[in-house]
Amino acid sequence: MDGPPPHDTPRRPGLAAVVLAAGFGRRVGGPKALLLLPGARTFLETVLASVRAAQADDLIAVLGPWWTGVPSLPPDVRTVVNPDPDRGQVSSVRCAISAIGEPGGVALLVAPVDHPLVLPVTFAAVAAAHRAAPGAIVVATHAGRRGHPVVFPAALVPDLLGPAATEGGARALLRAHPDRVVEVACDDAWVTRDVDTAEDYRRTTADAGATADGAAAEGPTGESRRTETPSRAPGARR
Repeated sequence: MDGPPPHDTPRRPGLAAVVLAAGFGRRVGGPKALLLLPGARTFLETVLASVRAAQADDLIAVLGPWWTGVPSLPPDVRTVVNPDPDRGQVSSVRCAISAIGEPGGVALLVAPVDHPLVLPVTFAAVAAAHRAAPGAIVVATHAGRRGHPVVFPAALVPDLLGPAATEGGARALLRAHPDRVVEVACDDAWVTRDVDTAEDYRRTTADAGATADGAAAEGPTGESRRTETPSRAPGARR
């Protein structure tokens, strides 16, 4: 029988992509969100462009008190200011949750701006793994190491407001719920490469420039741009 679904049909929680970009970046001389890559795009603009491959229902950039509105961002990007990013990344996650206004109703794909060159295909693969297992914590890995992005399922988002996350950050949830972790192995070295220092920034811009100059089909260390079938972490339930 055609017609609208019954009112009691469960609705799958939406997915919000949250770009964490509030930090002051003192060790690199200024906010990492505003650092430039080859092509004159900022870290923030680059991550926002790549994370669109996840096809999230909401796109939020959490910025710091230094934010002046420059560069201008696309109108569909919601901006939230964390007044005190020195409280740690989880404080920015909480700012995003507050802006969403329904903890437990939306899953969060978390993408720190200091991983500026994570490939679009990686965001797409992690989002696909989340949609296939919406109750799991989905984390991208490279060469056996966990990195970013990470998706926290809607049911665990309230835990990001709790004391365990206050003490141990968002990753405390991975330690607390090992049976819910799904790893997505990615041939994307940027998953585990972050920019914390001026030397990190120098290497990142050099690698990004080399990629733009002729390695369009390869990652920063020569890997082909593909992802593997998601796998459960050791001890994870099936």
